[in-house]
Amino acid sequence: MAKDNIGEYSSTAASNTVVGDVNIAEGTAPSNINNAIREVMSHLADAHGAVAAYQGVTNSITAGTTQTQGGATALTEPINRVTTVGTNGDGVKLPTATAGLSILVLNDDSAQTLKVWPNTSDAIDGGSANAVDANQVAAGASRLYVAIDATNWYTALNDLGTIPLGVASGGTGAATLTDGGILLGSGTGAITATAVLADGEILVGDGTTDPVAESGATARTSLGLGTGDSPQFTGVNVGAASDTTVTRASAGDLNIEGNIVYRAGGTDVPVADGGTGASTLTDGGVLLGSGTGAITAMSVLADGEIIVGDGSTDPVAESGATARTSLGLGTGDTPEFLGIDINQGAEDSEILSLISSDIDHGMSSDTGVSTFFFIKKSSATAGAPDVVGLGEGSQGIRILGQCTTANTAKSTSATAPILFRGVKKSSASNTVMGSDENVVVIEGCTAGTGFIFDAEGSMHSNAANAVYDEYADAELIRAVDRSLSTKGLIASKFDEFVEYSHEDLATAGIVGRDDDGSPNDFVNWMSLAKLHNGAIWQQAVKHENLLAAFHELAAAAIGEEKACEILDKHGVKSMSGRLLN
Repeated sequence: MAKDNIGEYSSTAASNTVVGDVNIAEGTAPSNINNAIREVMSHLADAHGAVAAYQGVTNSITAGTTQTQGGATALTEPINRVTTVGTNGDGVKLPTATAGLSILVLNDDSAQTLKVWPNTSDAIDGGSANAVDANQVAAGASRLYVAIDATNWYTALNDLGTIPLGVASGGTGAATLTDGGILLGSGTGAITATAVLADGEILVGDGTTDPVAESGATARTSLGLGTGDSPQFTGVNVGAASDTTVTRASAGDLNIEGNIVYRAGGTDVPVADGGTGASTLTDGGVLLGSGTGAITAMSVLADGEIIVGDGSTDPVAESGATARTSLGLGTGDTPEFLGIDINQGAEDSEILSLISSDIDHGMSSDTGVSTFFFIKKSSATAGAPDVVGLGEGSQGIRILGQCTTANTAKSTSATAPILFRGVKKSSASNTVMGSDENVVVIEGCTAGTGFIFDAEGSMHSNAANAVYDEYADAELIRAVDRSLSTKGLIASKFDEFVEYSHEDLATAGIVGRDDDGSPNDFVNWMSLAKLHNGAIWQQAVKHENLLAAFHELAAAAIGEEKACEILDKHGVKSMSGRLLN
């Protein structure tokens, strides 16, 4: 389908495959491109008429002086600024009319009016062909002409005269008006604007001159509501148009909806009418209602007293244990709270203590001798609570975790009834510990840190376990397996040479003893690790001795050189890393 004007083009580039009736689709003949460019130029000329470019501007135009259509200066741009008009009536000429074309004419001459002619055979505002616009463009004014077809121009904006447009011409006569100012007329003079009214100001007139802004006492006086005025109203409606009307009942008395208002000097206002029904009330006494009877006042509460009700009679004052019992906080109560926040302020003592008169552990330098649990800051300024349990026997604190589901996983997602987790600060929250950072430390009261568990799960100990060089370490390790293993142990013909027993393991500190002294199955893993180290070393020494013996035998049998050659071939070296020779 042919596209014969710009309006039929698509804004989607790939959709434009025809210009006029020229095919420009992919693979078209080269000659079609030339023809397509010519078509586009034709369409541009049709769209823009005789004007050289859209929104072009011609500046500093001199009007033709013959004051005829033929002698008028031709306009070639959409925007035209005429700066020189030698005599009133000198003129310019519009381009040939093309539907949709707009031409703006600005007369920037300081004094002379400007005539505007149409182009040959064109007309302006429905007038005769070639006739000059009946209205000249005043000095300092402008006019917009719009072509509605190929021969007719119409003025979209008539000559506005001098800018700003005067009141006599329907304008304001002002180039600017105060933002928010109230406009005032001045006959045919320019409209004026008051200053912006301040908060609470109103305009007040005097019947002759311009109104003025007033506020406060001045405005109230102008309205007859000043302090020296006595305005009279039949009634005043408060908050609604009719249902709360205040009127005069008689001298000194007011009605609200026909009900008289109680006032000083009258009788006590009864409770039924919103009063107390009493002329005096105890200073500081808590007031009690009595239906429609007069309000009564309790005695002043003593220090620490509170008011407690029983659900039927008047409440009473209580204090001490009586008050705590009424609040459900007595010694026999078990109160329930959603949470407890204890703010210790700058105090450094125990923030929470649990005490029992059955206990007397004697550790009075730490806390009271009957205190079996307390929490306090370990540092006055850095925090970190000390959670301390105290007992008379061998136990100080017991931690018991109870769960409904057991977990057997041996992985990073494993859980258990008791879980210790250490994290560190991250901005306003926390994050996991970093590489090699300590998570849990176990220490004695005076010996310092004994065990450290770090973020990778490694355990560190400063235990100074004894070595076991006086034992045959491999046999002692076999004794551990034979004494503690209940299944999976495969007997060996060498087991009969193991001389160590469960008792020997306890004597060496590899396993523990019960209260009666008999050895048990609790393994000292640090001692066991030392024992493994010793076993490895003893085996290494035995290997060195066997290697030396083998070398001597080989040297005696086949000669030193051949013996060394065999050892060298198999890479056999002594502990020092040198070949035996």
